[in-house]
Amino acid sequence: ITCCNVGSPIIYLSVADDCIAASCLDGTIRLLEKDLGELLNTYHTAHSASQYAVQCAITSRYVVTGSEESGTDAVVYDLVTAKAQQILRDEKMSNGPTCAIDAQDNCIVTASYNGNALVWTSDTSQIVYD
Repeated sequence: ITCCNVGSPIIYLSVADDCIAASCLDGTIRLLEKDLGELLNTYHTAHSASQYAVQCAITSRYVVTGSEESGTDAVVYDLVTAKAQQILRDEKMSNGPTCAIDAQDNCIVTASYNGNALVWTSDTSQIVYD
């Protein structure tokens, strides 16, 4: 068992083969090496998370997170550079923060406290199912 202090309460964990994405209450997602707990990267420039349990997901190329920011449903960060690659927005989601994220390399599912769920294609940022 490895224990590491990330400096802020963790509100959600997403586990991949060799790393863990920890979504924290300070609004930062910390990418940790799975075996040693070493900090690999941080993601925090394009989303907001400080009051709700906003989830994140990790794929082979991206870290995807929901956001409390009005008008932003999800943010897709490049795994290596930590730069926001896409910001997903839909008017239906604006009444509540995105609370659940599931992502694969070609599809993102977002769900909100207001009862809406959307399926997005990661290449075009278009809603494919509502």
